[in-house]
Amino acid sequence: MYVPIKFIQLKLKIKIIILFCMIGLGAYAQQDAIISQYYFNPMYINPAYAGSKDVATAILIYRNQWVGIDGAPVTQTFSLQAPNKRKNMGFGLQIYNDVVGPLRTTGVIFTYAYRIPLGNGKLAFGIQPSFSQYGLSWNKLKTQDQVDPTFFQNNEFKIVPDADFGMYYTSNTYFGGVSINHMIQNSLFITGSAHTYRHMYFLAGGVIKINKNINLRPSALIKYVEAAPLVTEINLAALFVDKIWLGLGIKGSGDFIGSKANHQATAVVEYNLSEKLRFGYSYDMDLQQLGKYNTGSHEIMLGYNFSMYKSKMLVPRYF
Repeated sequence: MYVPIKFIQLKLKIKIIILFCMIGLGAYAQQDAIISQYYFNPMYINPAYAGSKDVATAILIYRNQWVGIDGAPVTQTFSLQAPNKRKNMGFGLQIYNDVVGPLRTTGVIFTYAYRIPLGNGKLAFGIQPSFSQYGLSWNKLKTQDQVDPTFFQNNEFKIVPDADFGMYYTSNTYFGGVSINHMIQNSLFITGSAHTYRHMYFLAGGVIKINKNINLRPSALIKYVEAAPLVTEINLAALFVDKIWLGLGIKGSGDFIGSKANHQATAVVEYNLSEKLRFGYSYDMDLQQLGKYNTGSHEIMLGYNFSMYKSKMLVPRYF
């Protein structure tokens, strides 16, 4: 994937080199857009979560990653999920737009989940077909060699179908799930051999009641992508007086605690403006070399809960 600069005889600017590194990571490692506040909406990584809140939920997210680097990822997502009247099924819709330099990915995802009682909670199975359009604008790449024909190709577009599958278990005090995304592994147009890789997610967590005003929610997420280092995330969020969530997290790739691991720290705040409306913000800071070239990543979330069947709304929901 990474060809020596002398071999292709191009003198690219440092920022463009970093951009290609990011695109390379997208093609051969984490292809899904990164969302730090996923644990407020696990449907983003696991379709079986759809409808588990027992109320309809709409969420808007805007993320600006690696601020200060030209061509760094910018992501917008909209999701809508709701249960049926019997609350044994969930339905969801997600629309997203992800831009990394000259590469733009837009798509729509349809989600269906079925829930069955099991023990003290419910076990759900979910599937979500999707359609994504990959677009590459070659004319957005700048080189010092203005006559190189490689960068004067026409813009390319391709629509790619895909599908995800997940299982998710939840009770009043803990949750856990596993999902496999990009099951079809379609080929992409950017290089002759590039294609989507299967992503596996393992998510678990729970709630610990400290007193009537404070609840803690520890959680962990493990991501596995073929030909990429394992990524582990550990988060701890606290809910105060059923209004304010404050959270801290650490993410590491590879051996996580070893010297060669890449680490990122995350701080999250979410405020329940009312029983229906909530606002969230997260800040990510790279702790290794990449942190020298950017001022962090910012993510804003706006969520709205509404009841469809005149049932009492369960607020707050811990997961």
